Order: sequence, then C-alpha cells, then structure tokens
Amino acid sequence: MEKFKDIQGYIFDLDGTLFDSMQVWMEIYKSLFTEHGKTMPEGYLYHVNHLSLDDGAKYTAEHTDVNLSKEYIAEFWKKKAQDKYTNEVKLKPYAYELLNLLSQKGKLMGVATASNKDNVRPCLVNNDIIKFFHSITSVDEVPRGKDFPDIYLKECQKMGLEPKHCAVVEDSYVGALSAKNGGLLSIGVYDESGKEHNKDLRKNCDIYIDSLKELLELV
Repeated sequence: MEKFKDIQGYIFDLDGTLFDSMQVWMEIYKSLFTEHGKTMPEGYLYHVNHLSLDDGAKYTAEHTDVNLSKEYIAEFWKKKAQDKYTNEVKLKPYAYELLNLLSQKGKLMGVATASNKDNVRPCLVNNDIIKFFHSITSVDEVPRGKDFPDIYLKECQKMGLEPKHCAVVEDSYVGALSAKNGGLLSIGVYDESGKEHNKDLRKNCDIYIDSLKELLELV
C-alpha cells in the first residue's frame, strides 16, 4: 500500500473531519425530539451519522418514539441544516492548510459525505475550499451508507483513480473501516463527538491522527 505522501487522490469526509460540525448535527437531531416532546435516545448519533438524510430519517421514524413520518423528519433536518451550514459551520484547525498544501503538490481531492450536497455546498464556498475539490459524492448517490465502501469507490471513479491509489480521511470508525475494506488507505482523525468509539477508530484505520496538523507533516 502506498504511503500517504505518495497517494494520488485524497477523499475527505466533511462533518467531523474537515468541518467542526458534529455538534451542529447533534443540536439538529436533538431539536427534532425536543420540539416534539421527546428525548433523543442514548447512542442515537452512532446509528444515523453515517447514513444519508433519507435513510437517517427512515431509521428515526422506525426505531424511535418520535412518531413522525420519515418525509417530515428529512425535511425538518434539511431546513435546519441549510441555515447552519450557510451561517455557522467552520473548518477544523489546519484543514485549509492541508488542502492547500495537497493542491500545491498537484494532488486530486474529492469529498465523500453523508450530508446532502445542497446543504454542504454553501459551506464549502463560504470557507473557500470548494476550489480544492475535483468532485463531491454524497451517500444519496450510492445504494448503501458509509458502513459499505460504495461512496468511496464512487468518488474514486469520479476522480479516475483506482482505490489502491487513493486515501480516505474519516472521523467515523464505520467509514474508516469501510474505506479500508474497499482497498483504500484509511486515515482516522479524532473528533470529540466520536470519543466513545475512538478505540475502534484506531483499530480499524491504517493511520490514526489526533489532528489534521499531523498530516501536514506526512505530505
């Protein structure tokens, strides 16, 4: 397997990896329950944060007591997220520096996100990083969530590269394991929202980092 600096294509997750946004999603998820007189179940984020908006809404409708349709839930989340991503979500430390350095070295970069493209695109623009990416893939475009490598393989196809020549940077151990199973170099990055599963992340990725700053030293 190629070393990080020799990789041709770099695929980045957004929420919790490049964007400091997992707390935002926690607030969005929680607001659905509180505004309808319910309490968000313990461990709920683990079940939904790697799913598409529609699949997450379906899970919520079927596995919680919120008593709302999946269509209502999906629309509720979409409206909340549009405002948050347009006005509040910012980059994590060293994210811009890393993307800029990879760009200077002529590397291809792509996005693989569980979030809806319409939600995240304004944030990519506002944080001046959309210029770095060759393409963006959402789980809406593939048949399965990030617990399977489909989304990463799809982004490899868009970049015109074989998986063995690509790396995935993920804060989710579910995503990190799927990327590794798909034949990509898997880099796990710590995020506060996933601290309960940090041991699993360390175990299931090829490279583990506590901060994106560490990748600057590997390029």
